[in-house]
Amino acid sequence: MQMGMPSLFDTHLEPFWPPPGVYARGGHARDMVTQQEKQALGNSQKNQKALEAALAEIGYNSLTFPRCHTRAVCGAHLALRGEVLAMVELRRQLQARPGGDAKGGKRKGGADGGAGAKRQRTAKRPYD
Repeated sequence: MQMGMPSLFDTHLEPFWPPPGVYARGGHARDMVTQQEKQALGNSQKNQKALEAALAEIGYNSLTFPRCHTRAVCGAHLALRGEVLAMVELRRQLQARPGGDAKGGKRKGGADGGAGAKRQRTAKRPYD
């Protein structure tokens, strides 16, 4: 059993005990980010663009990496990327469902929950 808490994380945010040596925490965290993406999305350009769009949606610049490479910052960054990847995967599953769309389903009109009667359109009559 090893003493203390390691300063590195794996792709599942579990403490990672590497073999003895010197490791750059920021470099290791970048490698974990790319491994997370490959595990969740594969190498598809469409999925990569969906991830970038999701990160832009929450206001996070996907091209930057945290400047301060502390254990807490790297762990939070990996957790954020993991949650965004899960959100992208859920959106993809929602769109893949039969009859599913990103808007949350079809709206049904009428008081009884059935399809409401469509209103007939009439031509505008010019006033004489």
